[in-house]
Amino acid sequence: MSSSLILTNCLFCGFASLLLFPLLRRPNILTFKKGIPIFIAVIFVSAKMLIPYEFSFTHTLASKNVLPVIKAMGDFHLLENVTIGNTLMFTWLLVAALLLVIVTYRHWKLMQILSFVPETN
Repeated sequence: MSSSLILTNCLFCGFASLLLFPLLRRPNILTFKKGIPIFIAVIFVSAKMLIPYEFSFTHTLASKNVLPVIKAMGDFHLLENVTIGNTLMFTWLLVAALLLVIVTYRHWKLMQILSFVPETN
């Protein structure tokens, strides 16, 4: 996994997340085909953000100014075998796993509440 892949992944996911902001202003978009297209898009963006994999057809942004500085900062040793890059990656994975658990729990809780609501026409 290259550092340019991480930068490209962050840019892609940031822009893709910005495209989801109209949903906050017009939630009626979610009713289009029962919200399945929007749900699939959110799943793809979330998966890309959580699992930054470099496919053979992927084009990453090369940078000769920014990436060496970021790489040097990531290689700085805090302790004997602990670098800033390892610490940030561990924190990123921990927060991603925690958010996944929270979202799953809230969805489960919502489904429990909605199961008590009778269907109406």
